[in-house]
Amino acid sequence: MAITNGYATLAEMRTQLGLASGDTAEDSYIETMVEVTSRQIDRFTGQFFFSQGSKTRYYSSFDGVHVYTDPIQTISALTVDENDNGTYDQTWATTGSSERYRLLPVNAVVDGESYWQLLAVDGLWPTADSAIKVAGNFGWATVPRPIHEACLLQCARLVVRRSAPFGIVEGQDAGMMTLRKIDPDVQKLIETYRAPTMVFA
Repeated sequence: MAITNGYATLAEMRTQLGLASGDTAEDSYIETMVEVTSRQIDRFTGQFFFSQGSKTRYYSSFDGVHVYTDPIQTISALTVDENDNGTYDQTWATTGSSERYRLLPVNAVVDGESYWQLLAVDGLWPTADSAIKVAGNFGWATVPRPIHEACLLQCARLVVRRSAPFGIVEGQDAGMMTLRKIDPDVQKLIETYRAPTMVFA
């Protein structure tokens, strides 16, 4: 099988696991684990780090000022449903004298990251459910290095887990070691990429 939207390649994982060039018996399983690990990282962070290409997605604003989105590279069109009637007939611009919103973080492109927030600067977003329609390129242009390293580490643990059915492997120094769901070092690598959680009373 081929890896779909994985944050590491088969060759990288083979190197990580120290496999000999001719030892290919586990390649299919390793590819599966790369995908499983990549989606586990997505769930933990609340976003994804592959380039999804051109898509149309819908969002809600809870306060009329902020809209928290999936990772966005560029926006080609943004329309809103002002009357909550299912018709997205109002276009919001992001440039020039008609600027109505801004993409945040402001330095995302400079830092090689993606945008994940829309800030209203002229008027308020409608607050009906899914009232903001965004067409553009979603995801990340390249996988962030910490996400790549986290995938290698966590995937290696999952592959080793196959030979430890009770979640315990032997360690040279500690004797026995229990495998956790998320490696603590992996969690440190991906923690800063967690999408904000909005809580409203």
